[in-house]
Amino acid sequence: VFSAQVTGDLEKVSNVISLRYEHNAAYGSETTVNVAFGVDMYDSVRLSANYCTWFMAPSFNFLYFPFFGNPDLLPEESKNAEISLTGSHANVDWRVTAYQNDIENLFSFDPATFLAANVGEAELEGVEISLATEVAEWDIEFNADLLSATNLETGVELDDRAEQTLRLIANRSWGNFDLRFDLKNESKRFDNSGTQLGGYTLLDISAQYAMAENVTLFANVDNLFDKDYTVNLAGFSERFNTEGRQAKLGIRVGF
Repeated sequence: VFSAQVTGDLEKVSNVISLRYEHNAAYGSETTVNVAFGVDMYDSVRLSANYCTWFMAPSFNFLYFPFFGNPDLLPEESKNAEISLTGSHANVDWRVTAYQNDIENLFSFDPATFLAANVGEAELEGVEISLATEVAEWDIEFNADLLSATNLETGVELDDRAEQTLRLIANRSWGNFDLRFDLKNESKRFDNSGTQLGGYTLLDISAQYAMAENVTLFANVDNLFDKDYTVNLAGFSERFNTEGRQAKLGIRVGF
């Protein structure tokens, strides 16, 4: 493996250019590139852009794991581009990113053979939004990911990827006591090359109390409303069970 990187800064502009060369005994030689730049714009806004290529050989499990591995897998290659704006206004830190990934030989799973497989051509494109602020002494974070992930050979949406993911986190401290609410919503997704699975919303609550310098009492409840949902199928109709409501109480001691 050989890699080289050049960085530069000129007033409000910064950039990074890197090259990586690697030789794989099974798949030959590959050169990948990463080019990134950022520029400070007006009123605390920064524009950033990045383009890179990627090469990944299949792992040992993808190749040889019993009843799953496929020794005929091809390496995954991709071209990735993204552009983002970040800023801070009216007590809100924000970021908006748009991206597109074009992938050849995406590592996947063939439900017909139950073996690892390649998706010849796939495209992932979307927008990510994040906001962070403070309201009445609560630290609030909001994240949204809007995704379109498509198998370009079949026109079918890729498995195991929600089209929309929303997350809201609220955290507050009262001296040694911390309380956190974590609300997550995922829209529909697909599995088994086209079987649609419904969306779901989960609420997790956690708390901790610092009893001493190295002793913390903690408690959490996951899936507070005991939501029954599915993220993967075990066959063409059977589903993998997901965990219902769970509660934990414990003490964490550091030395």
